Amino acid sequence: MKIGYIGRGQTAVMLTLFGVIFCVLNTTLPDMGTSLADISVSVMIMAVMLIPLAVLSAKGEKSVPELCTVRLGSIGRVINILFFIYFITAAAHILKRYSEFVSERYFPEADQAVCIIMLGAVCVYIAHTGVETVCRMSTVLLFMLCVLSVIFLLGAWKDILSFDRTDVTVPKLSLQRGLGGLFPIGAAGCTCLCVMCGGMGKRTRSGAYGGIAAMLAVSVLITAAVYMTLGGYITVSEYPLADSAVYAARGGTFRNDGLFFSLWTVMCAAVISLLCACGGHSLKQAAPAVKLEGLISGTAAVICALSEMYFGLAFCQMIYEAPLPPLILTAAVPLILLIFGKGKRR
Repeated sequence: MKIGYIGRGQTAVMLTLFGVIFCVLNTTLPDMGTSLADISVSVMIMAVMLIPLAVLSAKGEKSVPELCTVRLGSIGRVINILFFIYFITAAAHILKRYSEFVSERYFPEADQAVCIIMLGAVCVYIAHTGVETVCRMSTVLLFMLCVLSVIFLLGAWKDILSFDRTDVTVPKLSLQRGLGGLFPIGAAGCTCLCVMCGGMGKRTRSGAYGGIAAMLAVSVLITAAVYMTLGGYITVSEYPLADSAVYAARGGTFRNDGLFFSLWTVMCAAVISLLCACGGHSLKQAAPAVKLEGLISGTAAVICALSEMYFGLAFCQMIYEAPLPPLILTAAVPLILLIFGKGKRR
């Protein structure tokens, strides 16, 4: 299954959304300096991790799963299964975490399973349309992101200007902390580039590095705005970004947190759909006879999210939060493909 055209701007916007969803679901904010430093370290790790993929994509217009099948044969098909498992577990954990956020913050009387199933059904349908179709949502999502930013700034500009920046101290950079925080969800977005490069070709390098630069900018700006808006209340907040959106609108004529919730939900659906679509593409390369791979991938993610919620299985979370799987799939596999450049002949 060949992937259609994917532009650099579309890639940058999609990676930016991973940073936005990280800020929405992030509940651990020790202090402003440490949070911003950890985000910067995470992005630096991702930048190094993407070097083999950037070199590989400059030599052709096929996705990494396609190249694995062509150049590595049966071993490549096993690698594609690993891609599939990683994508659906990442999508399942994000789906479960966002459903927790929705049920705890906005619909406390609703069962979390209902949130998982309803949001998951939307994601399954979008994933079925393919990777390039999901990326075409970027124009609308960019507009929504700009609207979201303007609304927040209109309500929080006084707090931002009056914030005492002398209290912010930059700690020593930590690789261990950098592999947490933004890295799991950002690395999932970077792993999607292994599939998206099939529709980008030589544009992959600029799209990838432009995307992680935009992810860095969005994550830093949103995190800093949350600190400036909430101040000392950030230590008692369950979801700091959601609370800061409400607090910023305290001088307005209406509460706009419902608008923020709607925009965040659409963005989260795009992130989960992209992961499921990439999982479906990987499954197709591993087993070409499979039909409706997008539906299978999306349904598997929903089932994994429900299993994680009902049975307390940490399988999805363990794979999603471990730094080794994305490092292997995004850095080691493209490096192996570069070494076996000639590959097998069909």
